[in-house]
Amino acid sequence: MFYVYLIQSEAFPDQRYVGFSTDLKERLKTHNAGGSVHTSKYKPWRLVSYHAFADKRKAQEFEYYLKSGSGRAFANKRFWGELGIDGAKNLRVKPTLQANITNSS
Repeated sequence: MFYVYLIQSEAFPDQRYVGFSTDLKERLKTHNAGGSVHTSKYKPWRLVSYHAFADKRKAQEFEYYLKSGSGRAFANKRFWGELGIDGAKNLRVKPTLQANITNSS
């Protein structure tokens, strides 16, 4: 399998990275060990999402797309934003839901 993955820095939550690997677990270990020039200064990293492909070319094309302007917008809406990540490893509560929770006491 070929994986396209999205990781986020735990120490610097605004730092995000999209990558490609055939061994996802080992690649995440490498990022967290400082073995990647692009991610070493923002470790530790946590896995946000991964997508498995049987076809290497399709996986690489998807990674390339996620790194493009429209791909970043797509990922922000569908992968990063969908999880409600606020950068502090907490889920955001929508203001309307938060108001309902506060007012129900």
